[in-house]
Amino acid sequence: MPNNKASGPSKISYEMLKHLTGEAFNLSLVLANACLIHGDIPADWREALVYPIPKPHEFDAQLKNTRPITFALPGGSTDIPIKMLDAIIHQRRFDKTDDQELWIVSQDISKAFDSIDLNMLKLALIRLHIPPLLIKFIINLFTRRNNKIITHYGDTSGYRVRIGIDQGEIISPLLWVIYLDPLLTTLNREACDPFILKSSALLDYSPIDYEQYNLPVSHITFMDDSTLIASSKRGIEDRLSITAEFYTLNNTQANSAKYILLSSEQFSQTVMFDLSPSPLISSPTLTLKALALSTSFRFLGVWFCLSASSRFVHNQTTSMVKDMAALLSPKKLLAQHVAYLYNIVLLLRLEFRLQTTLFAESTINRMVSPMLSLIRQKAGFVSVTPLSALFTLLPFSIQQAFGRFLSSHVASWQKIFSHPSYKLFANYMITYLQGFLDCDACPSTIDLESWSHTFSLRTHSLFNSLLFSSRLNFTWSLLFRPPRKDLHPAIPLRSILPKELFTSMKNVRKNFGTHFLAQLVTPCSSRLLSWKDLRFLKRVSNKGSVPAWFNYLFNFVVISNSSFFVLPQFRIPNSHTVASISFIDISRNYLFNPQWAISFNRNTNSFLVGRVIIKDPGNSI
Repeated sequence: MPNNKASGPSKISYEMLKHLTGEAFNLSLVLANACLIHGDIPADWREALVYPIPKPHEFDAQLKNTRPITFALPGGSTDIPIKMLDAIIHQRRFDKTDDQELWIVSQDISKAFDSIDLNMLKLALIRLHIPPLLIKFIINLFTRRNNKIITHYGDTSGYRVRIGIDQGEIISPLLWVIYLDPLLTTLNREACDPFILKSSALLDYSPIDYEQYNLPVSHITFMDDSTLIASSKRGIEDRLSITAEFYTLNNTQANSAKYILLSSEQFSQTVMFDLSPSPLISSPTLTLKALALSTSFRFLGVWFCLSASSRFVHNQTTSMVKDMAALLSPKKLLAQHVAYLYNIVLLLRLEFRLQTTLFAESTINRMVSPMLSLIRQKAGFVSVTPLSALFTLLPFSIQQAFGRFLSSHVASWQKIFSHPSYKLFANYMITYLQGFLDCDACPSTIDLESWSHTFSLRTHSLFNSLLFSSRLNFTWSLLFRPPRKDLHPAIPLRSILPKELFTSMKNVRKNFGTHFLAQLVTPCSSRLLSWKDLRFLKRVSNKGSVPAWFNYLFNFVVISNSSFFVLPQFRIPNSHTVASISFIDISRNYLFNPQWAISFNRNTNSFLVGRVIIKDPGNSI
């Protein structure tokens, strides 16, 4: 039980209950056990006070413009829905192999907790096989209740609460999830055309094998924030019909005028949705206007847009810093006071806004510079005092913004990677990133600098978390992934080629699966295959001249320019070489110089493939 909380009508605070001893404690235990045994609570416990908290706009004498109470979200509990929506938008925006449409409808549920029908809640509890006595106890918590409202002129007279549960009760979020579970189950099972999160990462190169995951998503729901997701207009119509029936059946009010529509197919256009015929649906159609591609929308307090641009978030967070600096500048505050507000208030707000965006350290430093300049000013330092001096000379601590944001992102991902319930999403994120990078190993184990300037990765939270962590010599341990074959003996090309040349062969890696030196040498690994041979074996493109990356590779790994024999340090174990003879058409006469030779060893039941170095003149074979 937390301290410093307002007491109810009984005037008994949590602090008093914590200090109970002896007989008082035993009597409280007897009372609590009696409530559980009988499945009921005393009548006086049904009396409550309600404080209407104004919303951030004019009251205008309307109760709908107030909140009866507010409660804080548990730390980190929104990580999965926020990151899943971010992953969906990134895949649709940047994955050129994904041809799915993306349709998103964000719904607005009015007074969700206040509209819960207790009879329907009881049926939802029975559906989950909750014990009857516990169901009776839960229902009795919210029946025969009387509330009074705190006003400027005193408490109002009591009134009987007919429906709903208290939003501030610790059990209420769980009951809301149980109440909504039939709808979520139906959406997962029956909704058509879900959006598929697809990932494919290289698992082996001989033969080429990929690790693939398909994760269908029909909705992303957290408490009363419900977002419907589909890969077609028909899919959204199906979901809107299902939710409309559920809301009518359960007396839940959804304000369609506040619905937000996003579509990858129709920007800034009015779209009419045809709902399924049903006696529970009052209107057969629903008309919504889609947001523009660059228009941002909010989900669980974090801002997104279909263009996957971080500009809006950057401008928003920069304005937050400037506004606080302008507010505090004329105040008579010590540097310690400003530093406290910077550490405890501002950085916490920025951290929340940047849950899906991790900017570079230089960008973060520019963002928070107005507040750091204000701290310099309040401390009596000159404006050119370096940041290192500011962090070390002052007798109080100033948190490093970039380090804090990076720690927050890393902790969030580690929580996802370590929780068994999130294993499917964790596997998708890692394999998607590996496939998107088109690299030969898990992204947490390789140097990501080659992709550090890739435009499409600037807003990818996991990539930036891994990249910035590696620059600080932090390593990630992904225990949820099963052991994979060690491909390092095949010598990845990324370990040989300079960053620019490795980037230039992106199409070769993606189209032909060529990632390793083992795929470019003879089966005995003694010679580098010529460009003509590689074309014939379909390891590279059949068009164009010899690229710069292959010329560099030739000069780097062979003994001399006149020989294709590779240097000893680039010899590959036979267990990791490739013998791709399946492409050879024996009906054709290939003119290779030197020629290829194939021999079948009956003892080992295998082929031996190689180049002819010496040919017996007396033998025509």
